[in-house]
Amino acid sequence: MKLKIFVLFFTILSLVESVHAQTVFASTLKIGPFSLDMKNDAVDKIIGKKLSKAELKDNTENYEKMIDVNVGGVLYKLDFNNNYNKDGDLVGTYKLAKIKCNDAKVVTKSGIAIGMDKYDVLKKLDGMNIAFRFIKYSEYDNDGKPTNKFKEYIEISDRTAYSVLSLEIENSKITGFEVSYQEDGC
Repeated sequence: MKLKIFVLFFTILSLVESVHAQTVFASTLKIGPFSLDMKNDAVDKIIGKKLSKAELKDNTENYEKMIDVNVGGVLYKLDFNNNYNKDGDLVGTYKLAKIKCNDAKVVTKSGIAIGMDKYDVLKKLDGMNIAFRFIKYSEYDNDGKPTNKFKEYIEISDRTAYSVLSLEIENSKITGFEVSYQEDGC
């Protein structure tokens, strides 16, 4: 009898650990194991390979140059910027400037997850003491003319860290998370 209880206890414990291990947390500073300002050598250790300088190089012609990496079965898109010292000089390394993930395992600590309805998320955020905004952008065709389609986001701001967690929305559902620096303009 004691053996059956022991086996049942460890089976339940294993299931709980398995569910928890599959959760990837997102915040205004990080998604999963990656955080803003993380140096490229720290990223190399997490992904188990060294990213080349060509992959990391800040390409001004391709603003949205993202590197796809898979960690624990979760696909992340990473964007690096040049790293500078306190005097403003290039130091020859790179740091994370943007992290994206569209995996269903991603969730915030407050329970916002992929697949949630945007109205439920807005209602949840409205009851919290945080800065957020809903944004709706027109999409444009190849000739630069507006179409009938829109891109929607909910941005959760961290004014202390000058970062933002953007929730991507399609068809009124959360479809992805992006962490980047807040750009308030000049």
